[in-house]
Amino acid sequence: RLFVSSAAKPPPAALRGGTPLCWPQFASKGAGPKHGFARTSSKWKVLGSSIEPAPTVTFELCDDDDTQAAFPSKFRVLYHITLPSDSELTIAMQVMNKGEEPFEFTTALHTYFRVPSIGAVSIDGLNGITYEDSAAPLDADGKPPRVVESSEQVRIAGEVDRVYLGAPDRLTLQDGTDTIHLLSQGFKDAVVWNIGAEKATAMDDLGAGEWENYVCIESAVVDKPVKLQAHGSWMGGVTYTLASPQ
Repeated sequence: RLFVSSAAKPPPAALRGGTPLCWPQFASKGAGPKHGFARTSSKWKVLGSSIEPAPTVTFELCDDDDTQAAFPSKFRVLYHITLPSDSELTIAMQVMNKGEEPFEFTTALHTYFRVPSIGAVSIDGLNGITYEDSAAPLDADGKPPRVVESSEQVRIAGEVDRVYLGAPDRLTLQDGTDTIHLLSQGFKDAVVWNIGAEKATAMDDLGAGEWENYVCIESAVVDKPVKLQAHGSWMGGVTYTLASPQ
């Protein structure tokens, strides 16, 4: 149920699909490269794998001279992928501060869900939540406007690029065929994104018409960065569960 573009580019380009890990920066909310360096790094190592109690693989990324130039802090990031059952996928990340000074970061699990048609998509659980609308013109302060979600079900029409602030842990994606339940832990915000038809033609790593076949729902920490003290640790994760067809 994950989407990968037919025109996705090989490394070192960011993958247009799957679940790229945005860290230590989400979007352009910081001084580093957009969405951080973790998603394009070639320094990830397979730390271990197991099949019991559920198939799991763990990847590790540590600071080095290259990361210090963009993010001058000592860190260790673990990225865990687990298949608890035939209908579940769990993704978790752990960030450890290995230095003597605190640091801050924003982050997101930038998951692309494959859908039959974007027009059939609805997302439950966000009614009444304030969101930052990055697809709208900037306000008088030069920032994306903030709007309270008034729909019981969020639907996608045109470009949608929203950060829901203080989002609930549980969301539900329906695409007219299947239902996927999302359960996040440790992530305070949620991002909903689809590029829309107008801008899709400018993306050379997205196949023709494929903007209609994905929606991103991202477990994220965007509005208030994580402040990690020296030798501290933070962990966040999400489980996606495929329910019975509608």
